[in-house]
Formats: sequence, structure tokens, C-alpha cells
Amino acid sequence: MKLVYVKSDPVTLGPGEANTAVAECPSGMVVVSGGGGGDPRLRLWLSRPLGDGSGWQAGAVNEDPELDVNVEAWALCTPDAEFEGP
Repeated sequence: MKLVYVKSDPVTLGPGEANTAVAECPSGMVVVSGGGGGDPRLRLWLSRPLGDGSGWQAGAVNEDPELDVNVEAWALCTPDAEFEGP
């Protein structure tokens, strides 16, 4: 099975801000695994595949009261699978 690793661009969160980063699979591929994270001051509240299997999303909130931090998502994608979502 061929696997391709993709990573989102960093999404900057201001103090107390929440947002989501998305790692998108290349065209014709589906996600088989993924994750997210970033700075230790983040609280990750979401880490799951996109509903259509085209990538992975990671949502976080910045718990630092003063500094901006980044969240990123990553995904392992393959052309050799079919995706069935919930």
C-alpha cells in the first residue's frame, strides 16, 4: 500500500482563540490516518477525518493568555482504499 504524508499550513491562534487546521489529501487519494497538534499551550478538542475522506482536521484552543500559538493537522493518504464515512 502506498502512503503519502501531508501536512496543513500552520493556523495561528491568538490568546483564547479556537480554530481548525485541515490537511488535504492529494486528488484521487483518501485518508487512512491523521492527527494534529502544535504548541504545548494548545488544547486539542478535535482530531478526525473529513466527512468525505479527503483529509484530516484538527481543532484546538489557545489556552495561553498572552501569546499566539499555531495548530497543524497531518494526514496519511492512499490511492488504494475506498472511504466509508459515518
